Amino acid sequence: MVAGCSVPGLSSSAHSSTGSGASAAAQPASATVGPTGSSAASSERRPANYLLIVDASGSMRKSDVGGGTRMAAAQDAASKFVSSLPKGSRVGLVSYGDKTLEEAPRSAGCGDVSLKVPVGSDIGAVTRQVKTLRPVGWTPIGKALQTAAAQAKGQPLNVVLITDGEDSCAPPDPCQTAATLAADNAGLSISAIGLNASSDQLSCIASKGKGYFVTASNSAQLARRLEALGDPDAASRTFPPLESSRSGPDSWSTRSARATRDSRRWTPVRRCEWSG
Repeated sequence: MVAGCSVPGLSSSAHSSTGSGASAAAQPASATVGPTGSSAASSERRPANYLLIVDASGSMRKSDVGGGTRMAAAQDAASKFVSSLPKGSRVGLVSYGDKTLEEAPRSAGCGDVSLKVPVGSDIGAVTRQVKTLRPVGWTPIGKALQTAAAQAKGQPLNVVLITDGEDSCAPPDPCQTAATLAADNAGLSISAIGLNASSDQLSCIASKGKGYFVTASNSAQLARRLEALGDPDAASRTFPPLESSRSGPDSWSTRSARATRDSRRWTPVRRCEWSG
């Protein structure tokens, strides 16, 4: 399993994105980095705070991810993720699109964002709640980001968005929302996993949110991506470094800056894609 991450300015070669929502323009240069050493990394993992945002919009009913629906893949990956967290971790769950049909008025569909589980130690509650999600509605990513970030409450928080597409409800614009939230919450990072979706918007969310954007094309890959993003120390070793200007002891970019011992300012990772 190899990860390829696009890092502006790293080389002069062009990187082309594939998948829905990708720009036809030349993309940032790409670099290839090695896989996470999962067994060694797992033994060293430290507790942290996480908030999963799970897309339950109507398109998540599609069955194109290797034997099941996109929704089932997200549910399975989320359940595996929370069960693998080190003792003492805190986790929460936000969803959107699971209560209001796609045929509903825009005002109703774009308000369909729910805090299913507040960030806390009840990991089992996240597993139970994510299994109840039914993909029927809209895609209000901007509002979901706001709901998730409200759980930070002055503490470091790693937000991971799992989605198969772009926002359908702006305003608020999700990319600008991510920038504002990251600026207002020093310990906040926002990453995104595009399930069969390589999108400039999702890349922008992760870039402005000082996190990572990765893609997955099937259920097994999604679970691996989420696991990799869930280990801040391993992520900082696996991926190229992020901006070193972040503050907060548990922020991914701060750890990355420490790990590389490099004071240079880096541009956040735009895209990371694995083969296998």
